[in-house]
Amino acid sequence: MMQSSKHQSNPLKIVVDTNLYLSLFVFRSTMLHYIFELVIDEKLLLFTSPPQLQEIKRKFTEFAVPQDVEEMSLFFI
Repeated sequence: MMQSSKHQSNPLKIVVDTNLYLSLFVFRSTMLHYIFELVIDEKLLLFTSPPQLQEIKRKFTEFAVPQDVEEMSLFFI
């Protein structure tokens, strides 16, 4: 049986908790790199909400995250 060339798997849709973003972007945890590599490779679709983005910004301020790191992180998200 041949697989159709038009067959594409649908990426899994995920929501990542704020603490995981902090672990990756603030504390530089390497454990989460795999998840975000899958997002970059479009194997996972990352979803967030305006309230979560506000929470992330508050936490970045709380942890004194440098502006360039904050901007890069929010661009990724």
